[in-house]
Amino acid sequence: MIQTRRNLVRFKSQHANGTMVTMKKQREKGFTLVELTLAMSFLAFIMVFVVIVLLQIMNIYNKGIAMTQINQTGRQLSDDIASSVRFAQPSTVTYLSASNRLCTGDVSYIWNVNGGTTNSFGDTTNALGVVRVKDSVSAYCNDPSLKPNLADAKVSILAGPSVSVLGFTVSKSPSFVRIVSVLSTSGNNKPVLSGGNWTCLGSGGGASSNPYCAFATFDNTIYMRGGQ
Repeated sequence: MIQTRRNLVRFKSQHANGTMVTMKKQREKGFTLVELTLAMSFLAFIMVFVVIVLLQIMNIYNKGIAMTQINQTGRQLSDDIASSVRFAQPSTVTYLSASNRLCTGDVSYIWNVNGGTTNSFGDTTNALGVVRVKDSVSAYCNDPSLKPNLADAKVSILAGPSVSVLGFTVSKSPSFVRIVSVLSTSGNNKPVLSGGNWTCLGSGGGASSNPYCAFATFDNTIYMRGGQ
């Protein structure tokens, strides 16, 4: 009986020691404070890197959309003017540089230069780029003070408020008409004139930056079939 009790006490003691050893081993399997700090720092670095990459992708995507819109507007404008001028008589083609107007004897084109500062349309709320007016008598070139009614069915918008006209020049010869236009993004993303050239300020994050800035020059020479 005494021997049995001794064996029981020895068994309990061994069992208790085994539990302590097991608990000690389990505690040794955990992470240290240094390891947790390193892991959290690595995860934070990955997250910051992913955010920066996503922002760069969004900037490229938005700038691509802006450039696509400018190119589409430029092609539409060039094709429309070319179609009108190509079949016009040289005597009916009139260009008024000071009034921002080009009349072909059938259609008149009126534009605002540099985002509507010239107020060619009499519309101070929307700085439209270029409008096209069906004008068989060149009334808008005969009377430069005449401004189109944007609600008129004869008026169509070729360049809306999202596209600024930085420059629009017309050179005319007896047989050819050359049109050079510079179109850009508008608002805060409009280029600035520096040293006689247009330039984008970039995406530095400052108050003067314009990350989605884009502009393009369209040079179109049109042969007038009615010319000599």
